[in-house]
Amino acid sequence: MELKLSQHYAEATWFQYTRKRVSGRGVRRLKLIVMLLFWLCCFVFNDQGQSQRIPTHSSGSVRISGFRVERAGPEAGALFVSLDGSESRVADKALNAWVIDNGRQIVYSGEDGAGGYENEGQSLRLYDPVTGQTRKILSEYFAIERVEELKTDNGKRALLVEMLDGGLGASHLAVVDPARGEVLAVRKARLLSRRDDLIVLGYYRDEDWEAMAKGKTVAPFKTGSYHVGRLLKRRVMVNKQAP
Repeated sequence: MELKLSQHYAEATWFQYTRKRVSGRGVRRLKLIVMLLFWLCCFVFNDQGQSQRIPTHSSGSVRISGFRVERAGPEAGALFVSLDGSESRVADKALNAWVIDNGRQIVYSGEDGAGGYENEGQSLRLYDPVTGQTRKILSEYFAIERVEELKTDNGKRALLVEMLDGGLGASHLAVVDPARGEVLAVRKARLLSRRDDLIVLGYYRDEDWEAMAKGKTVAPFKTGSYHVGRLLKRRVMVNKQAP
């Protein structure tokens, strides 16, 4: 009788030991399976996230094919740019715009200049579709009439900005480094000629502008020439806000 009880006790003890051992192995296996499933899910979601990212444009793949400004009369309006077959709104208030750098960038004028006669001064901003950023590169006392891009002898780019004031009716000119800002401002002068990066300006007296507005031919009282490549080495100038 005692032998049978001992045998039953040994079998029960062995069963409990075996069950604990098997349970321990099962828990370890379960943990391993859970870990494998976790890493598999992370890999799948990461792969999906990478495939859904918006591709960035390289500097050579983006070209501005056109633009339009929604203006209501003389007031500034929204600027839309055509890019890669679609149109994007890049500014809320623009007066005019000029495509530069073979379609890689666009500059546009705005109403927030440096003041001037009846607060007519305008600004010039540059929009880069590669970075999506807009930078203010000029703030002047006059209205911007025309922007022309030129390349210097050393391959750098510059902007010639022709302006007009509504008081005297005189012309003014600025040279802008598109990467930094305004480097030259010339008052009461016209662009007479340009050859490569050499520009020749004509200077006029106050009474000359009224005569020219009436259609008379007036010769400048003096001329001056500038090498634009040298101007780009100057420090950037910032016009103070006029009252």
